[in-house]
Amino acid sequence: MKLGITHLAASPYDGAGIAMCRQRDALSAAGYPSRLLCSGLDPRSAPQGSALCPKDRRTILQRARRRIWGRGDCQEEAERQVASALGSATEPNVFELFSTPYSRFSPQSHPWIKEADVVNFHWVASFVDYARFFASFHKPSVWTLHDQGPYLGGFHYESDRDTAPGLRALDDHFRRIKKEAVERSAAKWIVVGNSYWNTDRALSSGFFPSGTRFETIYYPLDTSIYSPVEKASAKQALGIPAGEFTVGFACTSLDNPRKGFGDLVNALKLLSPAAGSRAIGLLSFGRLPDAVSRASIQVPWHQFGFLESDAMKAKMYSAMDCFVIPSRAEAFGQTAIEAMACATPVIGTKVGGIVEALDGGKAGLLFDHRDPGEIALLVRHLLDYPSEARALADAGRDLVRKRHAPDRCAAAYNALYTELATPV
Repeated sequence: MKLGITHLAASPYDGAGIAMCRQRDALSAAGYPSRLLCSGLDPRSAPQGSALCPKDRRTILQRARRRIWGRGDCQEEAERQVASALGSATEPNVFELFSTPYSRFSPQSHPWIKEADVVNFHWVASFVDYARFFASFHKPSVWTLHDQGPYLGGFHYESDRDTAPGLRALDDHFRRIKKEAVERSAAKWIVVGNSYWNTDRALSSGFFPSGTRFETIYYPLDTSIYSPVEKASAKQALGIPAGEFTVGFACTSLDNPRKGFGDLVNALKLLSPAAGSRAIGLLSFGRLPDAVSRASIQVPWHQFGFLESDAMKAKMYSAMDCFVIPSRAEAFGQTAIEAMACATPVIGTKVGGIVEALDGGKAGLLFDHRDPGEIALLVRHLLDYPSEARALADAGRDLVRKRHAPDRCAAAYNALYTELATPV
């Protein structure tokens, strides 16, 4: 039975968007095509079978009324509440993202949602207006979790509640709005975590309606694209000295404090004087951090900016002697499996889904988060024991080939879609 599946996502770009596109590609390759509806889409790089959802006309009228009578839409009011909470805070508030439960879009009115047999939700912050969307939505649905945002209020990781106390009250308020809206919908739900850690957190949150089923399906990765390039050749192509021990890092934006780039930089400061005769270098890709962070890097730095090409990313990972994912919070760790697929040993923090990405330490080395000293020790260990580094590299690639095979992911999702669309 060919089902009509529509994926709903704010964007096909950045980490969650890339994971969603890989899921769609896996489904398509297995003979299960699907469509993608987004609120943000670059026509120059739009995935095949995708569409941009227009903004809701009513919100345009609401904005006009605000100019005339001083009354705004819910999104504007929520943004003012966030600004007010931060402006009146007496202590620092550090967080990555804080999203409202409102939106100026109405994807629930789009034909692709109305025609779908099953809707697969992804990262939909600022795209789905919870109250308006779920008031009329009754389709069987899968909700793929890419972070903790769907079952929190405004935060996308619960750790931000500790570092941004000024927004806790709003986080609770927005969560109630979201929860009540989802509970009012007659939709049948299956929630899919990208790690068992995320699935367990979603289940224990009590956010989703009674009777919701929870599953875990790991991200797919095409290991014919993410495959090892001979290390010396990869380094030469990137202009990296052949004798350098190259430590790798990657994320969308290097200035995102959650990703822990500063912890790695501090680790390299500890490591470089004691590295012996072999030079240590840093290879990274992602948007640049601020000038102060850049100035603090004391080793040769090969920085390649934000990359979209999977082939170029594979070359980058292959040129690294080890890859470090020092995130302070992470639902899974997509860059970790990309590096592993390229036969590069990985060092990661003992947080969230990273532990699973590294198979509990069997396919990589784990350290306590925010500990530059331990990062330095583990990097030095891989430098000093190349045979162990090779064994970890082999174990990592073997794990990704088996556990993250695209056909395995596609079969798991198609089974859920079929179950949801089959009348009881």
